Amino acid sequence: MTYRQTNLARAALQRRALLRLFLVGFVSILASSCQKPFDVNVKAEEPINVNLSMDVHVYQHGGSLVKKPKALEEGDSEAKEYKAILERRRNRMSDIQTLKNDRIIGENHAGLLSIKVTEKDAGNWPMDFVRKTIKEENEDRSYLIRFEAERRNVNIFEVQREQWMHQLRKSHPGEWIEIADPDRPGVYVWVQKKTPIKAPDQIEE
Repeated sequence: MTYRQTNLARAALQRRALLRLFLVGFVSILASSCQKPFDVNVKAEEPINVNLSMDVHVYQHGGSLVKKPKALEEGDSEAKEYKAILERRRNRMSDIQTLKNDRIIGENHAGLLSIKVTEKDAGNWPMDFVRKTIKEENEDRSYLIRFEAERRNVNIFEVQREQWMHQLRKSHPGEWIEIADPDRPGVYVWVQKKTPIKAPDQIEE
C-alpha cells in the first residue's frame, strides 16, 4: 500500500468514527426527549401566609381585609387555631346560610351574627341549636377580628367596621342586616336587604 493510499484509508476510518459518534449522540438526545420529566417537589418549604378576610371560602370573597399577610410558622399554636377556625366555619356554613334564608339570624354592625326571632317564631329550628351555632360562629369571628387588628396594629373597631361592610355587600336580598340610621347618628336599625342596597350611603361615616 502506498503512502497516499494509507492516508486515504486513515481518513476514511476517522470519518466512520466521527459518524458513529454523531449517530450515538443523536440517538441519546432523541431518547432523552421521549422520557418522562423528573418529578419536581413544588411544595414551598416556607411559613404559611395567612390571607385573612372573614369569609370562610378562601377568605377572600368580597375583598380581603389583608394588605400584608402575617407569616405563621407551620405547627405553631396560632397556625393550628387558625386552621381549626377555618374548618369549623366551613362545617357550620350551610346551617348559617339556612338560618339567614329562614330569617332567623342577621348580620349586625359589629361584624357578628344576631338572633332575630323569639323561640315561638323559630319554626322548626330548636333555639338551643340556634344559640349554640351563633355563639360558636361569633367566637370564631371575634378571634379573627382580634387577630387582624393586632396584625395590622389598628383599633379593633376599624376591623369590625370593615367586616360589617363586607357582610353587607355579600348578603342576599331579604336577609336581615343592621345599618346606620341616617337620621340618628350613632344609632343602628335592622332592615331586610333590598336590591340594590346602597351600603356606603347607609353606613355611618
